[in-house]
Amino acid sequence: FAAEGLDDKSYLPKRIVAVAPAVTVEVRDVPSPRPASYCGGIGDYRWVVSASPTRLRVGDPLTLTLDVERGSKSGSLELISAPDLSSVPEIVEDFELIDRNPTGRIEGSTKHFSYAMRPKKVTASIPRLNLTSFDPNTERFVDVSTTPIALEIVEDERGGADDTAG
Repeated sequence: FAAEGLDDKSYLPKRIVAVAPAVTVEVRDVPSPRPASYCGGIGDYRWVVSASPTRLRVGDPLTLTLDVERGSKSGSLELISAPDLSSVPEIVEDFELIDRNPTGRIEGSTKHFSYAMRPKKVTASIPRLNLTSFDPNTERFVDVSTTPIALEIVEDERGGADDTAG
């Protein structure tokens, strides 16, 4: 409805009708089989990984944060699920995963995933993570690798439950 003024005090409604031609839209599903590293993204995404702290003792907790930044012509961040770090052999070998499937938090055009984990040995580091999205323009899966993160880990000198004073 639109309004037409009569005398600056009262208005009469006027019906307006608009007609547009129909548009055909083809909707297709992401092809199967999907790579194990596919997280649900359709389009272009940037993946950034960080860890805090990077100096710690064996067994101390650290937070691994994975930020997924949505490109301008990409699907909703709601479609992105947390990568399964328990499928990464280096992570399983070097870390105890406390949080295996974190819920993402969306802020603007970025979705944040935070994993709680504990290093099992002084040689542990965050390896390069391989993540996959689907590019609808090329109709192919696209792999992206994150940057590995070096950690400075020392042995836990506090002593364990089996330590006894002589």
